[in-house]
Amino acid sequence: MTRLAGVIDAAVALADAVNDIDAKVEFKAARGSLLAGEVKYGEAQKVYDDAIAMAEKAGLKRAAATVLLYKAYVAGLLGRDTESLEMYFRAYQRFEAIGDATAARATLGAIGGAYAHDGASNESLLKALTFHERSIAPNAEKSARHELATTYFNMAVVYQRLKDWPKAKEYVTRSKNLFHALDDNIGEAFCNYRLGVLSGESGAWSEALAHQNAALPVLTGSGDTTMIFNVQRNRARALAR
Repeated sequence: MTRLAGVIDAAVALADAVNDIDAKVEFKAARGSLLAGEVKYGEAQKVYDDAIAMAEKAGLKRAAATVLLYKAYVAGLLGRDTESLEMYFRAYQRFEAIGDATAARATLGAIGGAYAHDGASNESLLKALTFHERSIAPNAEKSARHELATTYFNMAVVYQRLKDWPKAKEYVTRSKNLFHALDDNIGEAFCNYRLGVLSGESGAWSEALAHQNAALPVLTGSGDTTMIFNVQRNRARALAR
């Protein structure tokens, strides 16, 4: 987000200068993501709506569906779980209609994430696991390692909410190993955060603090306000214990 904030104005100016509608949509969506990263969810949704309208007017079906994914994610952050799921399913149908199998699979994973919202029933959580598993590409260990790392992380979250601690730790560790191999320090920091949460759940507070301390500088550098808050909150819990 920090890097995005530094380039977005120049990006928008270039897209306007050459009147590249596809780029305009992409950069407008990026502006929405920047606002969402600053926890300005209402403003982000308005920008996403503008981007979707621009894409649909230009007949850019894939671009419109992609921005719909972003809007659905923020709706989930706002606690609008039913609305979020409806948008994800609409995006999935659009990707299927245009024959974009990769985006359709990614959307199945997003649907899994939406089913695993805070307060989800065990029935919804089991649905989430099914959608995450369906999202894994054939030969993902070779052809789609980053997507697989993200899916493993999301599955770990579901297992945590099912209170299956061994499975949760297994999948977040798989995710962390893949992110490390890919030299993705942001992904690895997310895994350290989640390992810290899991350590706290089992009462290993010193271990929990160590994981959160490892995640904090990376996530602070990324400018992800929500994750910085999550890490600091869990550091406080560990320190209090």
